[in-house]
Amino acid sequence: MSRERSPARQQRKTGKARKKKKPLSLAEIKCKFRYSVEEFCLLYDVSRSGFYEMLDAGEGPDITKEGRLTKITAEAAERWSRWRESETARVHAEKKTQGMIATETQTNA
Repeated sequence: MSRERSPARQQRKTGKARKKKKPLSLAEIKCKFRYSVEEFCLLYDVSRSGFYEMLDAGEGPDITKEGRLTKITAEAAERWSRWRESETARVHAEKKTQGMIATETQTNA
């Protein structure tokens, strides 16, 4: 049995029930200047584990720490998004070029 504090258990202990945070809509998140990891992942369609894997690989957005919280500024998120788009375009162009080279080699043979 889990010993986590359910709202009912929390209420028994303190006399007050914890209020659950209402999830923000994408429009509400986009208006913010800083995003939590959860908000960033929702905005950019990245899983939480994928976010931390990108950070470990040096491919994630610039982050700031506020105590235990990890925050991403809107500017850093936008910069990361532009970088990802340019990287995708570069990789796509490389694959296209490699495909053309392979085709040319086959025609000369």
